Order: sequence, then structure tokens, then C-alpha cells
Amino acid sequence: RRVLVGLWPAAVVEGAWLVFARLYFGSFWPNTLAAKAAGGVGLAYHLEQWQRQGAIVGATDATLLLVLVVATVVVWRRGAPREATPWTHALPWAWLVLVPVLYSLRGVPVLSRYLVPLLPVLGWLAWSTLDRALTGLRPRVVATIAGVVMVLALAQNLVVWQRIVRPQVESFSAGMRASLIPWGQWFERHAAPDAIIAAPDIGALGYYGQRRVLDLAGLVTPAMVPVLERMPQEEATARFAFVSFARPEFLVDRAPRAWDLLERSPWHRALIPIGQASLPNLGVARPDSAVYSFYRIDWAQYDSLAMQR
Repeated sequence: RRVLVGLWPAAVVEGAWLVFARLYFGSFWPNTLAAKAAGGVGLAYHLEQWQRQGAIVGATDATLLLVLVVATVVVWRRGAPREATPWTHALPWAWLVLVPVLYSLRGVPVLSRYLVPLLPVLGWLAWSTLDRALTGLRPRVVATIAGVVMVLALAQNLVVWQRIVRPQVESFSAGMRASLIPWGQWFERHAAPDAIIAAPDIGALGYYGQRRVLDLAGLVTPAMVPVLERMPQEEATARFAFVSFARPEFLVDRAPRAWDLLERSPWHRALIPIGQASLPNLGVARPDSAVYSFYRIDWAQYDSLAMQR
């Protein structure tokens, strides 16, 4: 009864969202938990994923993580009074643990934005636990400790922003203005109104091209999800694994070098190169450069090759 009284506001909000998600997207689960999941297995893989997620969170919240650990030890050693429903206090901890575990078990290559839902809970838990740990100290001491924590947390974020985030954003933005944005505008001028563009990164191409897109990463093309559960995106692109549900007029491939698809695809004779563009990096977690190669697909040639197999 206490649980229902305490949690019903969250249940109303989350329940309404889940109903909307099911009606609009067709699933209670975010596509992120299925798309981009190539399905790594084994303890070593999961440990690597958890280490990666910890590094992402620690980049901006290492101070609060340390505060949470130290304050928890202090509270635990002091001994907390018995609560009527102490298990409810485990819910924030469960959120911080189970979300990364879920990502890892689903094989999702986590990006920083996927962990944003953890950070408000982490911040609240760190400050509330610190408050309990400082119980009984003089107000001046409490204010000093809290001030030091606040300054360190802000300083960490300012350093990360200035040294890592800002240079990457400026470099990536300049790269987009010189690569995918012009190509999106090219599609708007040259592609038929009903043309479909298959691409691993769809944002600029779809927005500026004003054409339908086939998301090779699966986030907005659910039919790609079963394919990506069986093979990596690069292999799915090379094998034209999307042919069972779509025949896009254009195909965009992302690789370390231009025209790589012509060498690794068994259907390379059906690909007509039309251009390429490069980006200096794909994000903070992926600082290496990437080259996008643009092709028109000759489906008549594809059918001819398929009949010979």
C-alpha cells in the first residue's frame, strides 16, 4: 500500500508514455535496445562494455561518483536507522545498475546520450547520500564540504567541455557543412521525389534531401533490426540485406576509405559510383575520420546477377 501511494505519480507518467510508445512506435521498448545490436557475447565483452559506460559517465560525473562511494561507506559504517520500507531506497541504485546491464546484455554499443537518463539519478543520489553522511557536523563544515564538491564538479565539466567537447563539435560541424549537408542538398535537386536513400547516418541526408531514407542502423527502419541481430551493419550493407523489404535508388556506405564497398560487396557490379565525402571524426568516442561513398543502385544489373547465382 505504501509503495502504491508513493509511486502512483510516476506510474501515471511512465504508463502514459508506454501507451503512447506502443501506439505510435509499435513497441514498448526503445529501438536503441534492438537496433545497432550486433550481439557481442562472453564475459570479456560485457566487462568491456561496462568499462566503456563507466568511462563515459566518469568523464563528466567522476566527482559525484566519488562522493557517492565515500558517502555511502560513511553512512554504512555509521549504521542507518531501520526504515519501514527500506527496500524502496534501493530503486535509484537499481536504476544505475540495471540500465547499463541491459545495454550490455542487448549488445548495444553505448553512446554518451544513451546514459543521460542515469545522470539526474546519480546526481540526486550523490547529494542526498552526502547529506546523510554529514549529519551531525557543524553547519559551517557542511557548507564548506558541499562547496568544495560543487566547485570540483563544475570544474570537471568545464575542463571536459573546453578540451574535448568543444573542439570535437567545431570539427564535426565543419565536416558536416562540407560533406553530408551538401550531399543532402544534392539529393533534393537530383533525386526523384519518391526516391529512397539507404544510409548509415540519415539525419542531414533526410533533412536536406527531403527524401525517404532507409536507416541502415535500424533506428527508424525496424525491418533492419532482425538483420543487424545476425550480422554487423557493414556486412549487411555489402550483402544488400535490405533487398527483402526495399529497393532504394541510392546507397551510402561509410568506411575508412572511399569506394570500399566496391571491393567487399558481392553485388559491386550493380553499384554506380556518384561521389564521396569525408568527415574528420564521428564523435568524441570515435575520433577517426570516415569516408562516405555514394552510389546509385542498378537494380536491373542486380536482378541479372541474382539470376546467375
